[in-house]
Amino acid sequence: MPSSVDLIATRYDRDALLAYFEQFGSFDPEPPTYVDDLEDGEGFGMLVLEGGIEVPLLTIHVGNASKKQKAPFEKVTRFLSERVLDAALVVFYDTSGAYRIALIHATAWRGRRKPLYSDYRRASLLVEPEQYNKTFRQQMARLLDLEAAGRPLTLDALKEIFNLEAISRA
Repeated sequence: MPSSVDLIATRYDRDALLAYFEQFGSFDPEPPTYVDDLEDGEGFGMLVLEGGIEVPLLTIHVGNASKKQKAPFEKVTRFLSERVLDAALVVFYDTSGAYRIALIHATAWRGRRKPLYSDYRRASLLVEPEQYNKTFRQQMARLLDLEAAGRPLTLDALKEIFNLEAISRA
């Protein structure tokens, strides 16, 4: 039987992604009500990280998931900024089955009460149908390994999982 990582590493499947995240003790499959306000997107749960940091899991349909696009990113940063949230995991998917799961997170707010759009960064992992998607598989398995080891899920741990620069140096 394929692993949960194998199931999410072949093409976009909302149910498979939900099953993957349900393996985390800090996952709540009920998205917060404020997610209803996300333009062109929907929520499919929330991770509660160490320290009570809420990270909503969102999906947004895009024309081409293989390319990073500015407009959907700006929608999410506006959404996060208006709610003063630290981060979100966003699945940008297209009709071909390709998808990009992105960690969009605040960097530094420089003492302001509310972050600006430029205070957010994104790092993402891509799944393309008909490809093995090795990096995606490795990183999503690492994330599950954190849970299996009983380590608390932190924003820094998520940043490390999505940091492809660190992978290329290894």
